[in-house]
Amino acid sequence: MREFVFSNTPEEIAEWDQLLYTHSRGLYNQYSDWVKAYESYGFTTGFLLVKDKGQVVGGAGYVLAKFLFFKFMVVPCGPVLLPEYSDAVDQCIRLLHQEAQKKGCCYFQLSVPSVPNSGSDFRFYLDKLPETSFYFQGQQGTRFKFVIPLYGMRPIALEGKSFEEVQKGYSKNHWRNVNKGIKNGLKFRWLQFDEHDKLQEAYRCFEQNAKEKGYPIRSYDSVKSTFANYLEKGFAKVGICTHNNEIVGALYVMVCGQRYIYINGGVVLAHQDKGVSHFMHDWVMREAHQLGHAHYDISVGGSAGVLRFKEGFGSTLIDFESPRYWILNRPVFGLYQLFETGLKRQKSKVAKILFLLKKKK
Repeated sequence: MREFVFSNTPEEIAEWDQLLYTHSRGLYNQYSDWVKAYESYGFTTGFLLVKDKGQVVGGAGYVLAKFLFFKFMVVPCGPVLLPEYSDAVDQCIRLLHQEAQKKGCCYFQLSVPSVPNSGSDFRFYLDKLPETSFYFQGQQGTRFKFVIPLYGMRPIALEGKSFEEVQKGYSKNHWRNVNKGIKNGLKFRWLQFDEHDKLQEAYRCFEQNAKEKGYPIRSYDSVKSTFANYLEKGFAKVGICTHNNEIVGALYVMVCGQRYIYINGGVVLAHQDKGVSHFMHDWVMREAHQLGHAHYDISVGGSAGVLRFKEGFGSTLIDFESPRYWILNRPVFGLYQLFETGLKRQKSKVAKILFLLKKKK
């Protein structure tokens, strides 16, 4: 018999994490440590679990963001459901929507791991949603930017090929750079969770990459405990690339859904002419191929240059359904928007919204 329960008990959350790790539909940003990382911002989190005969067969983690009297509920991407429970997707969405209302949220947002193309490989995401799905009652897009949705996948196919055939999908430039890394004597290895100094040095590569590319990244001190948890549980891997025993680059992947998913990487500035990035990704793909993974997800997003880099390995973009949102309390959400854009220029509008709030009470 199916049950739908909101839970935070350690035993059930551990079972949820294990489902994500072992089943191909698992999503890394639904791991409990990933969801709970938002608690460092002062947010709270929770999980809706689908159970059958006492076993967890699906669910979704959510983030409840609150400041002043504003509350927002966001599901980064979900629900995740085993194939035989795919028909529960609408019930999950409705229950999460109702929970946002119960908690007094002015806004609810959801990103669903479903692909509109009926010819897709549904081992890795939900079946195509019917047009009647409750999901499509939400408005398309995002209006709350502090919890990032998952927009899709960018797999490099490994299944049914020799690794030499996989490499034939590389661009000529990528193939040259992989060989350059080999000729330069580069080496790569995964770090253990207790190699603290090396992990911090690897993270500096990510920080440098973020600075060069112009995107924000959290400090190492704020992520190191989560990092260690991921690595100790086997839910993530951080590797270093060395040249003459000197760290020249680092790469970070999540291990989820029977695959590696690229999260971040970086190369020391003085060694960017050695083919380090290309060498690292080739090494990781080779291992994924040996492990029997169907693909290596090199991840969506990035600048034009980053996208060219990812495409050069023969990746294919798979888009999920666009995120959807519901404004549950329009006056409160309108006031939030004014806080965002600057209250000083909007005094008359603020007064009008406050009047509507008072009238509503």
